[in-house]
Amino acid sequence: MKESENNSKNLANILKNGDDNLINEAIESLRHEEPFSGAIRMLSEFYDDTPNREIRQNIENFFNDIKNNYLKKEIVEVLRLPLQPATVKMVASSCWQSGMDYSDYLEEFSELFVKSDYETALEYMTVIEEMSVKTDAEQRKRLIVIIKKAENMDIGPLAKELIDTLHD
Repeated sequence: MKESENNSKNLANILKNGDDNLINEAIESLRHEEPFSGAIRMLSEFYDDTPNREIRQNIENFFNDIKNNYLKKEIVEVLRLPLQPATVKMVASSCWQSGMDYSDYLEEFSELFVKSDYETALEYMTVIEEMSVKTDAEQRKRLIVIIKKAENMDIGPLAKELIDTLHD
């Protein structure tokens, strides 16, 4: 059995059966080793389900501190899952708070922006604004086309502001 599969099974078992201290220890241990494939999804789904504020804060801090570029794809995939708005907002927020470069995913963020509630759209907007400076004029034009879909929605004012930013 691969080490990653072992780690995945161990984390799944801890999240399912562990006490709060054991869960927090597992989250902390992920900070000091290379997080394995699937860990981001498991933590997101656990965050989505647990009412425990301390554990939720620990997961949020973990996400905000991620610096492993290979996890970006998994993080973006988590944003597409059917999770509670608060969970999606936390993961989206971590994308800009982590300081990682998500410029390769700006079209995905733009699509997610269009489909999101106002608070989550603000988080996507922040990622798009920060990363758009690393793109060329052609990509910004493609982003504008996507974002224009939201002009007549509740997030329309955000869309207009974001479009203005992308025109600069």
